[in-house]
Amino acid sequence: MVLPAALPAIFTGLRLGLGFAWVVIVVGEMTGVQTGPGAITMEARQLSRTEIVISGMITIGLLGYLSDYVVQLIGKRLLRWSPQHGG
Repeated sequence: MVLPAALPAIFTGLRLGLGFAWVVIVVGEMTGVQTGPGAITMEARQLSRTEIVISGMITIGLLGYLSDYVVQLIGKRLLRWSPQHGG
């Protein structure tokens, strides 16, 4: 079967793509949207609200980490047979 052999590469691509997606989402929010963690952080920066900027950075970081962690858990479950990914 081709799919089981390709799954490790697919999950590696999913994790990389997820990282790039977070960058694009946050940059998009910072430049063109009124809502979201990126927009709130940029507005707080303009108003010199350092505590909100730091909270926004932590929130964005945690959301990115949690989404990567979920993909890792799914990958470990599906790739138990793979010595590199199944852990």
